[in-house]
Amino acid sequence: GEISFDEFYAFGRKLERYVRENVDPHELLKEMFEIVDDDRGGLITVHELHQTIREIGQELSIDDVYNLIKDIDDDGNGALDLEEFHL
Repeated sequence: GEISFDEFYAFGRKLERYVRENVDPHELLKEMFEIVDDDRGGLITVHELHQTIREIGQELSIDDVYNLIKDIDDDGNGALDLEEFHL
């Protein structure tokens, strides 16, 4: 069957409340980091982030991803560690 927008919205609000009450945000970010860190090297590289962005159906050039990482890469190594990813 179909659901109305109001039903979908109500479900989204319940889900949001459940996550807020039951999910540790730091653990969630760690799990997200591990999904993107495809080679489990402890860093998210430009290529790993670019691939993840493409897998979720978004189009972003490799240069744009490089610039995104460069903007939050505090230590200048060209990749994101877990601490930088949390920012």
